[in-house]
Amino acid sequence: MNYFVEFFFICSLPVGILTSYYLNEVVVKSSRPGKVAIVLLFLMIILTATVIRHPPFRHLPLDDSKATEIQHDIVKQIAQAPRPVLSDDVVLLIRAGREAQIDPAMFRELVATGKWDQTRFLQLLSSHAFEFVIILNEYEYTAEMLAAIARAYPSIERLGPYTIRRQAAAVQPSLFGLTA
Repeated sequence: MNYFVEFFFICSLPVGILTSYYLNEVVVKSSRPGKVAIVLLFLMIILTATVIRHPPFRHLPLDDSKATEIQHDIVKQIAQAPRPVLSDDVVLLIRAGREAQIDPAMFRELVATGKWDQTRFLQLLSSHAFEFVIILNEYEYTAEMLAAIARAYPSIERLGPYTIRRQAAAVQPSLFGLTA
């Protein structure tokens, strides 16, 4: 998710207007650009180059067939899972026709601000309420969530940028959420 889309959209309007104004001043009126115009143009070029050189790591290239194959495989696994799956990449859950049980990043913030007690959720993790856990960005989970996931789902599989954590083969959940 990109929480800054609206901010970038709002900022792009004044940047476009300023760019148009200064280009009009320099090209049409053949006047010398002022120091402010040069500084703003220089900053725009640097920011654009930075964004192009360092794109967000979270977004896999659309034309990367290996990444697409990995995502399709994960979506199939989610769709076939008999129980809910926990993932910070909610799009995978939606593509598999599943509901997002929790958005770890949102609940991490609620824990950080003291507005949510994660104890019950940690118990769900410990009792293997989820078939498996898909982690794309560890920073979207609290340290306690990651520790509970590591204990309850010790088997690790890496598929591209995804870490899939599964419970040990001998552990099967009971009817009441307690392990056998």
